[in-house]
Amino acid sequence: MSHQQACSWKLLTEWLAGAYLPKHLAEAARKAIFSAKPVQDPRFPERPDFPPCALLDESVYHSHLSMLYYIEFMDYVDEDDPPYYLKYVFENLVFHRRKAASHATSQYIAHFTYHAITNSSLRAQAPARADTAHYASPIMQVCPWITMSTDLSTKKPGNPYYLWSIPQNKTVELKALPDSKPRYTCISHTWGRWLDADKVAVQGVPWLIPTNKIFEVRKIPEILSTYKSKIPTDYVWLDLICIPQTREGELGKRAKREISCQADIFTGSSHCLAWLNYIDIWAAEESSVWWLSFQYLYLSTAPGLYKVEEYLAALWAGCNDNPLRLTRHPDHRKYLGQDAFPVRMSAAPASNDSLWRRLTRRSPMVAPDKPRSEDFSEPSPWFSSLWTLQECCFCPHMTLMSRSFEPLLDLSGLPLTLERLISLTTETTALMKPRDQSDPMFDSLFRGRQLHLVPKDRYNAYPMGVSLLTNLMVDTQLRTSSSITRTSILAQGNMRHCSSRRAEAIMSVVDIRDWFQPDASRSQSDETDLVLGVYPLAFVREAARKLGPEFVMARKLDGSPTHSNGYVRGPLRGSMLPFDSIHPVTKRVTRDIKMHVFQAIDVQWNKAFSWWEFTPEGSVVMQRAAVLGERLSGGAAVHVPVVVNISWQEQAGERGMRDEILVPLQQWLQERPSRFWTFAVNVSRQLGIVLQGLRIPLVGDSVPCQLVKIGCYEIIENEDLPDCDNWVETQDNDWVPMREVNWIAL
Repeated sequence: MSHQQACSWKLLTEWLAGAYLPKHLAEAARKAIFSAKPVQDPRFPERPDFPPCALLDESVYHSHLSMLYYIEFMDYVDEDDPPYYLKYVFENLVFHRRKAASHATSQYIAHFTYHAITNSSLRAQAPARADTAHYASPIMQVCPWITMSTDLSTKKPGNPYYLWSIPQNKTVELKALPDSKPRYTCISHTWGRWLDADKVAVQGVPWLIPTNKIFEVRKIPEILSTYKSKIPTDYVWLDLICIPQTREGELGKRAKREISCQADIFTGSSHCLAWLNYIDIWAAEESSVWWLSFQYLYLSTAPGLYKVEEYLAALWAGCNDNPLRLTRHPDHRKYLGQDAFPVRMSAAPASNDSLWRRLTRRSPMVAPDKPRSEDFSEPSPWFSSLWTLQECCFCPHMTLMSRSFEPLLDLSGLPLTLERLISLTTETTALMKPRDQSDPMFDSLFRGRQLHLVPKDRYNAYPMGVSLLTNLMVDTQLRTSSSITRTSILAQGNMRHCSSRRAEAIMSVVDIRDWFQPDASRSQSDETDLVLGVYPLAFVREAARKLGPEFVMARKLDGSPTHSNGYVRGPLRGSMLPFDSIHPVTKRVTRDIKMHVFQAIDVQWNKAFSWWEFTPEGSVVMQRAAVLGERLSGGAAVHVPVVVNISWQEQAGERGMRDEILVPLQQWLQERPSRFWTFAVNVSRQLGIVLQGLRIPLVGDSVPCQLVKIGCYEIIENEDLPDCDNWVETQDNDWVPMREVNWIAL
């Protein structure tokens, strides 16, 4: 079986065994499966549904797993089905695998948290310890676009060249080990912002290591030896002692090769630990997870299934006055040397306090005012580093470790990996969002909604610790590994700090590495020819070519100028790019950039892309374009009368994008202001961008028309063929003809 199939099988067997839900629901599911009386679902008449005896309306997790069962084992595909339908079926299968896995993770954590806190006799059997490896591996396939690296000196796959041997207390070459594929643990951490000018010798390491203000690098061997019982393997990969810390000579070439092989190093590891060496205790994180667990059960199960109401108030008190350490916190000052924390707090509850005491105890404040979540909302260093973004994409199942290598655990004793924490937070907060109860689909599509209805005054009512955790997920755009794309990673990188060489920090996870030549005498990795001062031009051009149409599908707010001088003399925009210029102090982007929800429908560029040139200024020179529609002085015209979903920025300075669903493209173009030229340009079969420019009189054909990308669209159907739901899927990729243009998209 593939990794996805194995994960799906595991989830289904645990569901039917009642591993972490009330036994009567598992029995009801088994009874329904073996009954010969499936019922028809009126929404999907071709597919039978579980009969009422399955009790699917008692648990959101229960209903998601039933859906997964049917999608995995019911045959939806005929031999004569067209390719676009086969693609839809597969994408639907992947979607339901992802949702089932996310809810199973949330249910597991919540179920065992509930029984540990309430000491309930209604227990399900926890998975055997031998099975815990399943929960320490990614839920879905990680970064499926990544290709294996090749070490140019050996022509072999790019495994780590060096590892640290804890028993030998030194850096060793992999080729010298008796086992050519040893099990090793990757340790992710951040230190670049606290770099000192000095380099020192460290015993057992064959190169000098730069010092930093967070920890004493000379003590790395001692630290790893002291906490070896917390590290699952004898071999460790940690950048400072496994990547030569020089750019010169043969060691420098080796360092560049190791940097280019990060995908293989991290995905090839047996375990991965995030060493948050500025955090001493997990008390706030634990109490926030407990509240999320009870809230998840409250919202996702039928009344009375779990008696959670009486505990929610106490759980709220336990995490409302205790800010997270995953976000900025006064305690970080003793390691990071920062003093920009407005609120000082007393020590948090000790980890060895009794469970109920830790639930109900409030942290007394030293400062007279109650702390506010916005005072602590900035992500802590590990969550704001560009290098660690790459690493958490490689290993979303990494375990979060404190300075003394204490893991963040759930109450069943399993690590609360990054991906498990994201799943619980995401699913619980999604259940708390208001829904339109007047919509008839609200009741029929119960899968994924809350079964308890939260009063309106309680929507988004989170205790401070949970609010900080939710904001952390939003601010850093953290999501489960199965829902990321390469361009979304580039967009996430905008909010991450990196002092220099940003392309090197992210190139492995987006698999844009052809531009990087480790053996060149003057590597292209030098900080020259940077687009918007961020990424080398060669990196950007390779990214646009490899990533396909999604590269230009970012939701990027732009100060689109309303006068001609703004177009000619305005700041560099890069409206076609999924990144922006970097603030010189914070070393990250100040503008929020996210991806459109329809970013990855097509992967192949329209052939007009061959006539586009990305420039160092962030603009795109266009000699050909597949123009689907346009609004000129004479009104709007379209090549084919299509209906689109479209998202755009109407006016300069708007703080958000406008969205319109199922609108005729010609109608939308006709509604655009007459002082602009507006073009709808296909970049693939189904996706397009909106370019807009002022109607400026041009002198001769040699002067390019200056445009700004203001939006994106997805083609849904042909207006003239309303009964042909799949019309667009039957078209060739280049069904919109190209024409010659003289444009520059700023």
